[in-house]
Amino acid sequence: MPVTSRGKLDRKRLPPPPADLGMGEGDFVPCESRTEKVIEAVWQELLGYDDTPISALGDFVALGGNSLLAGRATTRLRLELGLKSLPGTAMYMHPTIQALAVFADSMPKLSKKASGKAPTADDARRAFKGYSSTANATVIAGQAGVALWALSLNQLGGLPTHVVVWAVYQRGGALAAAFLGLPFATLMTMVYLCAIAIIANQLLAPDVPATFVLKIPLWSAKYLSWLSAKHATRFAAKCLATYLAGTPALGTFYGLCGATVGDDAVLDSGVEVEDPKFVTLGAHSRARACARVAPHFVDCGELVLAPVGLGAGARLEPRSSLGAGGVVPDDHKLDGLSSVGGAALESPVDDVLPLKAKTPRARRTALRVSQYLVGVPLLLLLEGCATFAALKACEGLVALVDPATRTYSQIAVVAVAVVWVARVAQCETFFVLTVLAKKVFVGSFEPGPRDPADTADCFRRWLLDRLVHHPFFCGATEPYVNTELLSAKFRMLGAKIGSRVNIDFFDCVEFDLISVGDEVVFGSCVVLHPSDEEEDAMIVVEEGANVLDHSTLLGGVVVEKRAVTGTC
Repeated sequence: MPVTSRGKLDRKRLPPPPADLGMGEGDFVPCESRTEKVIEAVWQELLGYDDTPISALGDFVALGGNSLLAGRATTRLRLELGLKSLPGTAMYMHPTIQALAVFADSMPKLSKKASGKAPTADDARRAFKGYSSTANATVIAGQAGVALWALSLNQLGGLPTHVVVWAVYQRGGALAAAFLGLPFATLMTMVYLCAIAIIANQLLAPDVPATFVLKIPLWSAKYLSWLSAKHATRFAAKCLATYLAGTPALGTFYGLCGATVGDDAVLDSGVEVEDPKFVTLGAHSRARACARVAPHFVDCGELVLAPVGLGAGARLEPRSSLGAGGVVPDDHKLDGLSSVGGAALESPVDDVLPLKAKTPRARRTALRVSQYLVGVPLLLLLEGCATFAALKACEGLVALVDPATRTYSQIAVVAVAVVWVARVAQCETFFVLTVLAKKVFVGSFEPGPRDPADTADCFRRWLLDRLVHHPFFCGATEPYVNTELLSAKFRMLGAKIGSRVNIDFFDCVEFDLISVGDEVVFGSCVVLHPSDEEEDAMIVVEEGANVLDHSTLLGGVVVEKRAVTGTC
């Protein structure tokens, strides 16, 4: 193949393509209908065939199409043919021009009764694009108000805790502050943040209309109200998830915010649920790590909301996404890394698969009692121990300064150092306690089948999950990204990690099932998920491999030597 001076393919030196592009066996079939000719013109432009005719039986992928070009072609065809709901998977579901034209002709067109023509580029330019974010002083003032609201909620999550702990410390010392003041402040913070979120959703969030699809102009007053309710819900859910992710309590919170939630619906760590009034979570459903439920998207300057549904016993697998209009039926699962719903307002079935066995409908009373009455108090106890260590470290630091001879410069240095020492001592102590809890209470994980009905096994996984996703644990690991210190800390939790491994942090719970060779590079926001409902399986990343940003590796994956991987 001809190449440029840089070693890349030189397209200008390639021979002209044959005249019967896309033909397999049989004669060339010309495009005849208007729809076929429009598709042919779009493909010719995007695939680089200029005016060379393409057979109506030409296959999109065989002609050189890929996922990026499929997205661009879909956008063009939506405009040229007036098919606003043409799905992004159309090029793969109907890969030939003829099949795609038949599918497109069967879809409802945009309303153009007066002219009988499809929308043009001028129509698109004249279409409503929403209020400009800098249109006038009123819009800017509204955005500033929402920003102040979000900042206030952020401070409400931490400032009262510090005030309460300091007040109790002044009266009762470090022991009382750590084991009485901190738990009280934590519970108080959860209660009032949840109350704010519930009230905000009732007063500010829009209701589901009779038509089921709601459109709100961007930056309008109604949009800013929706955004304010979204911030309140997010901060409250984040606070609750620290202690209660993986239990029905988080689903109950969303139910109070307006969602329809069945019994024993469970949301795991990192799960995002937005617009609760548009969400239905069936009984015994489960959203696993980092799944997302988002019943909205933005289109032509408008926020579009449509209901979503997760059926009874249904599951969202890791990093799957349930978008606007999406539905996962009873006892089905949305496969990992997949999505349904969204801008097309439809729910394709390709990635929605039936479960091998129906989800049991029995209440897991023993597990819930263990989580609420043992797990949560244990988390608060470990928090208290870490805070007690931080307070004693600060006392030792302050004692270094003689009150009789201290100067303003000494006071300033100590004031700055106290903040740093308190945070480091608190987080590092919590990390050490997590390692001890892993060895004493949780134990190790081995590859092989697992019983999802085993209460003790489910509880130990849940407890470790809560520990490694606690803000104190993150404070003890995230500062050490891209260093050998982070590798050493993960080894303490059971991971098998070689030397000179560059880790830009990865999210994992069952560290015993991770094996990483020498000189491996991890990008940011990587998720390693070696366990599912049926078995634990090793994740192996061999020497010199590169795991790119936002990758998700599931159990049983092997990344071979010097391989570069996205998501598996």
